[in-house]
Amino acid sequence: MFKNCLNAVVILLICLSLNVGISYAQPAISLKDVKKIEFIESQGGLSGFYKASEIVPDAGIWKLYQIRLHSSGADDSTRTFLKKISSGNVIQLLALILKRDTTINMDLFPINRERLSQQIDSLDMFSNRSLTTDDKGKLRTLIQNPLVIKDALIKAFKPFKMDDESMYTITVTTHTDFVFSVTHRSFANIYNLPWIGNGGKSYDPRISVLINQMVGNDRYEKDAVKSLHSAIIFWIYMGYRDYFKKSP
Repeated sequence: MFKNCLNAVVILLICLSLNVGISYAQPAISLKDVKKIEFIESQGGLSGFYKASEIVPDAGIWKLYQIRLHSSGADDSTRTFLKKISSGNVIQLLALILKRDTTINMDLFPINRERLSQQIDSLDMFSNRSLTTDDKGKLRTLIQNPLVIKDALIKAFKPFKMDDESMYTITVTTHTDFVFSVTHRSFANIYNLPWIGNGGKSYDPRISVLINQMVGNDRYEKDAVKSLHSAIIFWIYMGYRDYFKKSP
């Protein structure tokens, strides 16, 4: 017995020394297991906004219903059918939210250098001075380096406190009443990331894009892409501002 314990300790030490990840058990939920998927969006402060909807199977067809909407003193708890949802989208959502991925994978983000270059011309709104032509040239040189872009992307996800905290929760309930949730707080972050749940954080933008497509927020992806490029240019500028000329 002592020998078996010793072997287990040795294996653990080897894993740690080699930086081998030891994964936790992830819930396995298939499409047929799901009773409903709830989306709950809320915002504190003066607005007091609250919106709840759910996706449920009905004779093999997945349907989205609004179950409550509270905004500006109005409160509607009428269960209202909104649209049909493809089973493919439900399967994809389950796969994304059940996946534990705490790293920021730059390949998942639609970063385009040409768009970054165009965004440089609008950087004045983020700083206390206008950028010179030389400054903009330096920024355009910096965005050619993928490491500079990734560093700026990581910085863009630093948490910051908001006066009116927002929250979005996705909750999956199975036919056995097993409940699994992921939550995002403070909508100001690009792509509403990270999502927190499943024992960690997920920085996969596809979760946010997919749920907004499902609930009919057609502008979300376009606005998120714009915010993504603005944030990257801003954090590159902030990280290298000592290289730019001072204001006269």
